[in-house]
Amino acid sequence: MPRRRATAPTRYPRTILERMKVTTAKHSWPGVHVVLAKIGGQQVGYMEVEESEGPSGQTFTKVAFVEATKKGLGIGTKLYERAAALACRQRAPLISDESRTAASQGFWEKQARKGRAYCVPGSGRGTKLGVKFGVTGSWSCGQYALTCPAPKSLAAVPRRRRRA
Repeated sequence: MPRRRATAPTRYPRTILERMKVTTAKHSWPGVHVVLAKIGGQQVGYMEVEESEGPSGQTFTKVAFVEATKKGLGIGTKLYERAAALACRQRAPLISDESRTAASQGFWEKQARKGRAYCVPGSGRGTKLGVKFGVTGSWSCGQYALTCPAPKSLAAVPRRRRRA
């Protein structure tokens, strides 16, 4: 029986982000932009952002919809990074929707912990959505907003290893 060659471990998540191309385009609806993520011509992520008015009258760019075909690889984070840059160029910070899934809530809470986002004053409580988008409760913050200028990266900062 022939010997099997040892293969190097794949760097799947990292290579997928290196090959991904993120673009923005205007939607057919006025005031709406689409952020697309593609790998080799195949769409792997989609986001819609729209101009919105915050609780105290300020202008925001609101995330209306996010979808990534592969979860946990950073595709959604890359979409948020591009949307945040677009929003800050329009002088309207990126703001979350009032209705969020657990994945979306986790993203916004991480950004708030890192000082990149804040809970919008006067936004009340957010609606907690289940997997099939049914209402399952509420979040403590109604809406989050990212700070401008937009951070270059919204991904987690790698931890430093302690030297022994």
